[in-house]
Amino acid sequence: MKHVARVLLGLIVSLLTITCSSPTLLPPAQGGGTLVVNLPPLGSNARTILPNFASEVTKITVTVSASGYSSQTQDTSSTGSITFHGLNAADWTINVVAYNNATPIGQGNATTTVISGSSAAINIPIIFSGFPSGNGTLDIPLSWANTVGVDYLSWSIDGGPATTVTGTSTTMSAALSPGVRVLVLTFKKGGAGGTPAGTFVESVNVFSGLTSNSWIDSTGTLQSTMTFSASNFLSSNASLGTLSVWDASTTGTPQTIGFSSTTYPYNLTTIPASNSLVFTPTTSIDGQAISYSWNGGSSTPITSGSVSANLPFVTSNYDNVLKITVTAPDGATTQIYTLTWSSGSLNVGVSAPNTAYQALAFADNTPTIYQGQAYTFQSSNAVLNALSGWAWTLGGTTQSSTSSSLILSPAATAAMLGTYVVVGTIAYNGVTYSANATLTVNRSASLNMTIPNPTPLSLNFSADTGPDLGGPYDILYVNSLLYVTDGGHHIIVSVNPTTGDVKLVAGQWGVSGFADSPTGSLATFWGPGALASDGANLFVADTVYNNIREINLATGAVTTLAGVPSSGGYNDGPGNGAYFNDPSGLWTDGTTLYVADQHNNFIRAIDILSRTVTTLPGTFTYPYRITSDGSNLYITEYMSSSTVQKLNLSSHSISTVGAATYNNPAGIIFVGSNLYVLDSDHWEVGFPLYSLSLTGTPTLVVSGVFNYPKGITTDGTNLYVADTNNSRIVKLGP
Repeated sequence: MKHVARVLLGLIVSLLTITCSSPTLLPPAQGGGTLVVNLPPLGSNARTILPNFASEVTKITVTVSASGYSSQTQDTSSTGSITFHGLNAADWTINVVAYNNATPIGQGNATTTVISGSSAAINIPIIFSGFPSGNGTLDIPLSWANTVGVDYLSWSIDGGPATTVTGTSTTMSAALSPGVRVLVLTFKKGGAGGTPAGTFVESVNVFSGLTSNSWIDSTGTLQSTMTFSASNFLSSNASLGTLSVWDASTTGTPQTIGFSSTTYPYNLTTIPASNSLVFTPTTSIDGQAISYSWNGGSSTPITSGSVSANLPFVTSNYDNVLKITVTAPDGATTQIYTLTWSSGSLNVGVSAPNTAYQALAFADNTPTIYQGQAYTFQSSNAVLNALSGWAWTLGGTTQSSTSSSLILSPAATAAMLGTYVVVGTIAYNGVTYSANATLTVNRSASLNMTIPNPTPLSLNFSADTGPDLGGPYDILYVNSLLYVTDGGHHIIVSVNPTTGDVKLVAGQWGVSGFADSPTGSLATFWGPGALASDGANLFVADTVYNNIREINLATGAVTTLAGVPSSGGYNDGPGNGAYFNDPSGLWTDGTTLYVADQHNNFIRAIDILSRTVTTLPGTFTYPYRITSDGSNLYITEYMSSSTVQKLNLSSHSISTVGAATYNNPAGIIFVGSNLYVLDSDHWEVGFPLYSLSLTGTPTLVVSGVFNYPKGITTDGTNLYVADTNNSRIVKLGP
């Protein structure tokens, strides 16, 4: 039985979604079993340029084999379903090979169990590699609307030499080495020296010997021509993205002002009047133009992300004034940001007509406290702090305070647990200013979970959630609800822990695939796993396709935060060019999303605002799940290591926590001053849950309840466990 359990675990870790009965091998029986191999449509649903695989593939061969039995092979010329009849009860290996004439250019494989008299089904995507050697080719027509005067294009690959085009169409052609290439398209109105009309960054998937001649647009439709409409160039957004300001005579950390509508890192320090000012602006969208003037001087263009010239303080001026002008992609809408520098202090304002300039921030934008701990929010703008008439919301609920402070008393926080978005708003001189933060309330440090009462939740399913959970992979408590990834059915659901009502959040029950959508029920996932949340969005590790998805909890819209749908790889950079290999664990502080990239053996970091992916220093052995105390990440290492590691977020030092007594530790959560760790493969001692102090030996909390548990969360009073192989949610309470 131990062998059988490990077979099932291996399938889950590989994230091959299988629709069949228990993997326990049964002896052959008369009649044999049936295996349906589903071949999803060729290609990708992500916005990218790639070959038209359907035209490149001349034959697909599917072979099934099992030890001691004759193999069977079927050929097909297209995707769809292939059925094998009369198979003996056994574990069958399925190999799929796609050919271009006699050359294999893609493959897929999986293993599943066939039971006599029953039917099993498995989805196997074909992962393309191209021909054995040689370059690939980019060759795709490009056209754009000229109704707004866009008559010039400059395009380049991976930052190389640019190709310029006048007119309204061209064909982009180049021989490229295999891999994911970055294509940058810059449009202008009025020729090479004209007004910027938009800059677009696209990815090109290049395969040896194949021609990348098709574009999957933002709707997931395969197009033979890249087409940009007039609406792509007409944006009137003239908002600055961020502005970093610092003393030119120092090498200290720049002080950053955030002009985004969702983040506000505004906390400037004093710059001495005897020195010079230096700044770096960034645009908020593609296609904007930025210029600046100092003390009424001439306007100077500056590119997004570059450093300005030194701007010396003029002692004869009472105020030294920096004006930054942002021009929208439409070439007409502008916005001016004004910074005044007097007596060594910097003040920021914005010109009309902008009525939603976000100039505020709190001293700490991502505070973490314990239940029963007092906390006060107040903006960092001294002028606005003196005003009354403030409006505050906490987790979407209006607060009574009208002063510049929102005070959370111990009694108020005692009943709170989880992540809450705090927003403060004030109107001044016809301009509305706003600031927000993400507050995390952890379980009381004195709460002791040594006497649990394990109780499976009684769940009430609906038509779109199916009749059961098909293997819950992870669980997360957010805003009074439990969110669960139902990996076996490819959906994400919410569970009301009080009533047991189950509702669909995103995905389609029993349908595997990769598709974003403004409507959650129209999106598709394949084996969704780990979860994290900033209170407003749910982040999902879409493990089979090796990317990170984002679900807006207010609208249900599903987008891709980072990663290219693929069989796995490794690459840092912009989200739409980054690669992961079995992302298995997630945790966020509201600004950065940390990813346990299991088969790359790294911890990756995604800047949620810019979607840029980087890799933290240090390597791990199959990192699986992540939690944090705010200063450190705690990571369970799966398979051979089976330890809990601590990664300090400041020094990046790595150390082992507690004694290594686990067998594939999985779910982990930091509560109070302890870690709670699920020992997911320790079936000999009943799949135990341990409590682990940060310096001591693991203490058994409960065993004999779960079956390969993978996820754990808390609402402050109870723990909730995703009991994966029992397909249920178990509540543990004092």
